[in-house]
Amino acid sequence: MRERWPTIIRYQPAAITNADGKDHTRLRKLFIQAFNRPLVQAMRPLVQQRITALLDEVAAKPAFDFNREVARRIPGSVILHLLGMSQNYLERFEEWDNVASAALMSPRPTLEWLDRW
Repeated sequence: MRERWPTIIRYQPAAITNADGKDHTRLRKLFIQAFNRPLVQAMRPLVQQRITALLDEVAAKPAFDFNREVARRIPGSVILHLLGMSQNYLERFEEWDNVASAALMSPRPTLEWLDRW
């Protein structure tokens, strides 16, 4: 595993979800500083626009899973926008996020998950 996925193996223990005590507190404070109220408020119009677009996509469907098709897509959609990337990458971004999250949030990511990445 160290040969195939050295970056994940190196940084996975330092992920906030795996940190304890002082390390977790330090990382949490950094997140709070980075995502402060003025920044979040400035992003409000963008987030509202993306929510509207996602709701428009599902509006014509007779039934849909709100969590999967709207709520879980909002963060990825906003991140893609902030990176200047097309929304066409949203499905792929969601796959990357699922695998990366599983790898980083697990104390022992499996090769199966890492190879899917």
